[in-house]
Amino acid sequence: MPNTTQTTHGRPKALRLSLRVWGSYMISVGALLFLVPNQLIGLFGFPDIEDNWIRVFGALILNLGLVYFPMARDLPPAFVRWCIYSRYLFLCFATVIVLADWLPAGLLIFGAWDALNATWAWYGYRKASL
Repeated sequence: MPNTTQTTHGRPKALRLSLRVWGSYMISVGALLFLVPNQLIGLFGFPDIEDNWIRVFGALILNLGLVYFPMARDLPPAFVRWCIYSRYLFLCFATVIVLADWLPAGLLIFGAWDALNATWAWYGYRKASL
C-alpha cells in the first residue's frame, strides 16, 4: 500500500482536492434529485418526471458521493484510475443518449463537467506518482 501521507512535493493535494470536489458534486446532485428532482432537471431542459424512481437514483448518487471522501484520504490507485475512466465513459454515454434523441442536449453539460473533473483528477494522479 502506498504511503498516502507522503506528499511528493505536495502533488497528491491536487488529486485529493479533485476527488473531494467530485464527491461534493455527487452529494449535491444526489440530494437535489432526491428532494427537488423536477426543479433540478428543469434547469437543463429535461421534462418533468412523474414517478419517484428519480429519487432512488438521487439517493444512490448521494451515497456514491460519500465514498469519495475516504478515497480522497487514502488514494487507492485502482479506485482513482477507475473513477477517472468512468467519468470519461459517462461523457460517451451522454453523447450517445443525446444523439439518439432520448434526452435533450442539456445532458452534455453533465458529461462535460464529468470529463473536466476527470482531466483534473488525471493530472493530479500523474503528478502524484501513485
